[in-house]
Amino acid sequence: MRPTQVGSKNPNWRWWIQTENSKKINKERNTKDSRIWRKNVLKRDKVCTICWETENLEAHHINSWKQNIELRTDELNWVCLCKYCHHIFHKQYWFWNNTEEQFNEF
Repeated sequence: MRPTQVGSKNPNWRWWIQTENSKKINKERNTKDSRIWRKNVLKRDKVCTICWETENLEAHHINSWKQNIELRTDELNWVCLCKYCHHIFHKQYWFWNNTEEQFNEF
């Protein structure tokens, strides 16, 4: 029997979720302002920008949230994606350094 692998030694360890820094980032993302902007974008678009789905919509930053502090609450940097398209986008381009060029290509 293999000994249990803990933390970064575990093959399922996800460093972007497990770090203290990510807890701080999640707290910053869940501010009152962010919730208001997210709600406004969902109300503005009402459909997925990619597939025109109207259910299970999520707000997506065109230019990465982490790298573009000045664009975090800019409504022009947000679009609606359905949960499926949002998942596929981040599966293809990951979760950091996302750009408008990537979104246009997608």
